[in-house]
Formats: sequence, C-alpha cells, structure tokens
Amino acid sequence: MKKQTYCLDNNTTIKEYTWEGYKVNISFLLFEQAGSTERVIIVEDELVGQLAIADQENKTFVKEAKLYSDIETLMRYK
Repeated sequence: MKKQTYCLDNNTTIKEYTWEGYKVNISFLLFEQAGSTERVIIVEDELVGQLAIADQENKTFVKEAKLYSDIETLMRYK
C-alpha cells in the first residue's frame, strides 16, 4: 500500500492510500478541511480497462484464466 499527502492550501489536506492489485486498484482519499473530513473510495477494474484499450486498438485480449473480472462477477450475482 502507498500513502501520499498533498496540501492544497493552508486549510485543505488530501491524504491518499493506494493499493494496486493484479485485477483491481483501490484508492482511499481523505479530504480534510477546517473541522470536516470527506472520504472517497475509488475502485478501478484493471481487466475491464485492458479490454477497453484492446477494443479501441482493434486487438484481441487473451487471458489464460477468467475473461471477466472479480467486480463483474460480484455485480452479476448480487
């Protein structure tokens, strides 16, 4: 996991925690301003992104394991 901190101005700080996996990347952002905190979670599906890029380039994407990602599986059977 990676951790980074950014200061936008004297009152606003952004803390970013990032985990990069083989199929999924997850970012957890904390926006801290004078007395308040806002939290955002970003989930990026790497496999779907690779498929979209291959489709744009008119290439085929061959995967030895599953042709669908874990997120798609979760959404399909919820």
